[in-house]
Formats: sequence, structure tokens, C-alpha cells
Amino acid sequence: MIGPETQEIHGLFVGIDEYHIGRQTLKGCENDATHLRNAAAPALTSEVLLTNKAATREAILDNIEGTLAKSKKGDLFLFFCACHGAARYGEFFLLPSDHDPRAFLGTALLFQDIVNSMGSYKDVNTLTIIDACQSGAIGFDPGRLNCGQRSSIMAASAPLEVSNEFKSKKDERNHGVFAYGLIKHLNEILGEGGSGSISQLFNKAYYFTKTTTTARDSLQPQHPVMVGTLPASLMIRRKAAENEEQVREP
Repeated sequence: MIGPETQEIHGLFVGIDEYHIGRQTLKGCENDATHLRNAAAPALTSEVLLTNKAATREAILDNIEGTLAKSKKGDLFLFFCACHGAARYGEFFLLPSDHDPRAFLGTALLFQDIVNSMGSYKDVNTLTIIDACQSGAIGFDPGRLNCGQRSSIMAASAPLEVSNEFKSKKDERNHGVFAYGLIKHLNEILGEGGSGSISQLFNKAYYFTKTTTTARDSLQPQHPVMVGTLPASLMIRRKAAENEEQVREP
């Protein structure tokens, strides 16, 4: 759980490597959504995983709405999305699996639409994590990005930066560098008896991302950002053991 005032954590994890039409595929987004879901599982009350063709614009928005609708006052909604991103027209867009570049505005997912959906549930806390190129283009105005009672957003890269992928030596899979840093350190803090704050999680993932991308000539420098109103000291910890078996359906 996250702090004494947060009742339960509900997660939605999205990873899109494959697109229906006209978009270069990625290699690590499905891995990131799946592994971050697994890393967060000891703290979750409920979870939804959407990957590749299942992660359409409609499905993402419907699952945001559905997850928030079952959340109670004081709960935390954790939304993670790894996919293509684009800064256009002074706004930031996520590109769902059914995005058509020939009809950009009609098929891209305006980030402000996600903010508006979350903002309809003022009693629910929200933590949004975006691993996509140019994701820092979400902006830095917490008031404009207010997604609920208290809300924070982690973006994998600055507004003009790419979001790098690399192959992990540990599991030989492709991952987003920032997402892998989150997975690595979330596994550590949710180990038996472990806990850590949101700021510690972000700072460790930031350090991992910065050092990894600057140390490899094949990667472009990348600087994650965090903005919002969730207290940085809020703790992420395992659920009570008697409830843990209810986290995942068989």
C-alpha cells in the first residue's frame, strides 16, 4: 500500500510494440508493461494488462474509466503506458495500437483526455507513468495536469528527447531504459519487508536512466521528469500477507 491514508492500489499497465498500420514497431513495451505489473503485484488490489493490438484508443480510455469507477476514496490508481509518443500542436499524444498516421488527430490519444478522465474522480489519487518519446511534453503545470485528489506524473524523457530501448543482460529482453529502472527498483523495495517512497523510486530510476544512456554510444542521453502533487514521501509497500493471494487471478 502507499501511505496510511491510501486504502488500495489499482493498476492499469499498457505496452504497445505492434501497430495496426503504418508505424514502426517497438521491441520492449510489452515486456515493460508485463514486468512492471509483476513487480507491482505485491502492492496491488486489482490490475489490468493491455498489450499490442488489445491496447486500442477505446480500450485504454474504457479501462481507465472502469478502474477509476471501482476505486474508493483515498485509493491510488497507477497507470503505466509504454508506446510511441508525439508532441504536436502544443500538446502531447500517446499513439494507441489502432493509430493511423493518416488521420492523426482522430486516432491519437490526447494526453489531456486522460487527465480529464482521471479528474472526474477527485477522491482517487493517481500516479501516471509514461515511457514514450517526447513524454516530457506533458508540461510542468501541476494545476493543468491535476488528475484527481492528488496526482503525479513520471515521464521517461524530456520534451525533445527519445525514450531509449536497450537489451537487458539479466533477462536478454528489450526494455525501455526508464521502465527497466522502475522495474529493477520496484522489485527491490517490494521485496520481503521492503518499502520505499515515490521519490526514492523515481530518483533511482532517473539515475539508472541517465547513467545508462550517457555510458552507451548507441543510446541518446535521456532525462526523466516528474511533476505533480502526490507527497514525495508517500511509501509504497507490500500488502498484508493475508490479502496478497487475492491480488492476481489464476
